Amino acid sequence: ARSAPAHMWESRWCSDPNVARGSLLNFLAGQRNDGSLPGRLFVNHRVVEDFYHANWGDATLAVDALHPQRAFLEAAYGGLSRYADWIDRERDPEESGMVTVVNHYETGEEFMSRYLAVDPESDVTEWEPRLRLKGVDVTVYAYQLYRSLEAMATRLGYDDDVARWSDSAERTGAALLDQMWDPESGFFTDVDGSTGARTGVRAAVGFYPLLTDLLDRDTVLRILDHLSDPASFGTPYPVPSSPA
Repeated sequence: ARSAPAHMWESRWCSDPNVARGSLLNFLAGQRNDGSLPGRLFVNHRVVEDFYHANWGDATLAVDALHPQRAFLEAAYGGLSRYADWIDRERDPEESGMVTVVNHYETGEEFMSRYLAVDPESDVTEWEPRLRLKGVDVTVYAYQLYRSLEAMATRLGYDDDVARWSDSAERTGAALLDQMWDPESGFFTDVDGSTGARTGVRAAVGFYPLLTDLLDRDTVLRILDHLSDPASFGTPYPVPSSPA
């Protein structure tokens, strides 16, 4: 699942859209009853416990931009709406606007210091749900998902749903800016879900808010400064997952 949106972005350039669309539709065909999506698809079996966060919303709109089809958009909207409901219910029940990472594998960015900041033994287990880390990356994914669902609802004429997704996006966007932005370092960091405090640990996911429409010019420039700073992410072969 963590790779499927990238497959959608790349294969959308094919004249035949079936690979791009199928990269989402196959996961929706395997969607669990609770609305979550499987982490991986296999030919003849399913791993029950695995799950990966992914930027499904952006990829769906990117495919539809080149290959518009109402049937695909309706299928995507139905499945991704149920997925967004699961994110809200299971990963942000406190309605903080930020999404929780419960184990280091589910981001596809495992074995990093960002997890150790909230659990010194976070990297000694596999899929055990032991973390309460409000992640910058997964919160950006959620924001983009809500904005995408808002756009899809508008396109499909589901007028009653538009305000709902807009409200969700506004809440999540506000949390990103108010809770995850560190004005001292000029970077976005995760938040400890138990204390509500920023961890202060810089990681490449701190660049992810650049994907959104939330940032003003000054904020963008402060983030980009880290790319040229040799004490931060300004390495000979950027971008490293952790700063120097």
